[in-house]
Amino acid sequence: MAQQKPIDATTATLAPALLATARIGVRSSSGHFMKLLALLDNGSQTSFISEFAVQRLHLRKYRLSVTISGVGGSTVGESKSLVKFTVCSLIEPNFSMECSALVLSRVGQNMPSSRIDPTPYCDFLGLSLADPKFYEPGSIDIIIGADIYGALLRNELKRSKCGDSTAQNTHLGWVVYGRLPVGVSRQLSARLCATATAELNTLVQQMWKFNQMDDISSPSKMTEDEIYCGEFFKRTVRRDHVGRYHIRYPFKKDSDLSALFDSKCDAIKLYAYQQHRLQRDAKMNELYNEFMDEYIALGHMEQICEDKEPRYACYIPHHGVYKEGSSTTRLRTVFNGSRKYKSGLCLNDCLHVGPKLQNDLSTIILKWRMHRVGFMADIEKCFRQIRVDRRDTDMQRIIWRGGDERPTAYRLLTMTYVLTCSPYITIKVLNTLAEDEETDFPTASKILKESFYVDDCLHGGDSVEEAIDNQSKLRQLLHRGCFNLRKWSSNSNEFMQHLSSDDIQPDTCCNLNLDRETKALGIYWLCDTDSLTYKVNITPVSGFITKRQQLSDVAKIYDPLGFLAPIVITGKSLCQQLWISG
Repeated sequence: MAQQKPIDATTATLAPALLATARIGVRSSSGHFMKLLALLDNGSQTSFISEFAVQRLHLRKYRLSVTISGVGGSTVGESKSLVKFTVCSLIEPNFSMECSALVLSRVGQNMPSSRIDPTPYCDFLGLSLADPKFYEPGSIDIIIGADIYGALLRNELKRSKCGDSTAQNTHLGWVVYGRLPVGVSRQLSARLCATATAELNTLVQQMWKFNQMDDISSPSKMTEDEIYCGEFFKRTVRRDHVGRYHIRYPFKKDSDLSALFDSKCDAIKLYAYQQHRLQRDAKMNELYNEFMDEYIALGHMEQICEDKEPRYACYIPHHGVYKEGSSTTRLRTVFNGSRKYKSGLCLNDCLHVGPKLQNDLSTIILKWRMHRVGFMADIEKCFRQIRVDRRDTDMQRIIWRGGDERPTAYRLLTMTYVLTCSPYITIKVLNTLAEDEETDFPTASKILKESFYVDDCLHGGDSVEEAIDNQSKLRQLLHRGCFNLRKWSSNSNEFMQHLSSDDIQPDTCCNLNLDRETKALGIYWLCDTDSLTYKVNITPVSGFITKRQQLSDVAKIYDPLGFLAPIVITGKSLCQQLWISG
């Protein structure tokens, strides 16, 4: 199935072309609406939308990892989620249609790249244009691909007097495209928006592996890099006078940290772009400010006063992620450690991932279900309770507004959760805490090692008294390392009565998708009835069912315990039959 990402190809011989753009309305299922500039591209077999638009519209994301390829089949990016929304015409009030699109952090460059003299297009200026200012640069937030492109077209076509440009009537209004006039072509370099085919067979293979339980019979032999990470952690970790852990990041020995020197200019540009966007969304701006103010108030970052840049430093861009279903933080700032700089490197490229230490989720859930009284909880701001050694904090600088509202440099003092090594270090710290305090808390230390999936706890007891004792000892143990367990849930009202209202999870339907890669896929624990349930959003049938749609619906069902095997196997068998039949 073809996937697409705009790429630039500058050439001295090709005459540049004007691509079709349209001003459209986009509405989410929650009722949020905004106007966006869309690029109409029938050369793309799927549609795309920017992360900015997704956040503004509060669109729900569905996990779908798709590799995006460019000219010659080379990989140029990856989308990790899909969203659904309604496209509305600003010209025809009664016209709208449903659309699914892959999410990209940024869809493309301005279209056109610079202002074009509209004089050669005087034949078209009297039409009801989909983009009345098609000749002026505009930021593209949506690419409408061939999946819905055909449904937008009307029969009428008009050509300019010189014959170089065409106006096509659509339900969105008239769109203008074609080769630029000779006098204009000297002003611009050519831009090519290309697509390439990504085989659905890869997605099918991923689907079969998706519900496959990990092999936990015997741990695999660690690589040299993984052994190095373990030794480096033991050599550099320390605890302060209050019990908090301080760590250093495991940078690769051959990594050239000086290659990140240009990250500051990049971060300042992205900050300016971000502030412009936030000014257009008062609610998002308010939540963003609250999050960053809390970050400073908790001492998790500090303003940089030194004028001189250190030898090695990296400025990390950041953006807000809106979490509509969160009971605590509705917006979280994500620091992008995978941002590539001019050197072609990003901060994550310079870090070791570390060995996989997290427990198998299926095993944790099965052991948890053996307790008559079960409870769930998670560690509050777990990653941020771990301090980063001062020698490494300059590798996680950011740009944020200062007291005078001007761009100001800050350094993050705690561990950043989007770095490639963060999950490994977090689990390693928790395991170290369990070992350090095992003498005083033998039972709680065992629970911390065996019943946690990163920062989420699933445990209990055979009686209310045992569950309460385990809960109390577990909290005391974690407090020794400056961690706090919160959002407690249980199938026992008697257990819950021993907790303060601030510690209780307000929702009695608890999400069991603890694996961060399967967060939105729908297995839940109903505390009141002590039962597991599943929530799956199936695509409404509005025509012919495609292979991709059928594959997507089957892949949405995440069933680590195998309770839904009869349903999942039936869906997979149907997929198999479709592929055999061609």
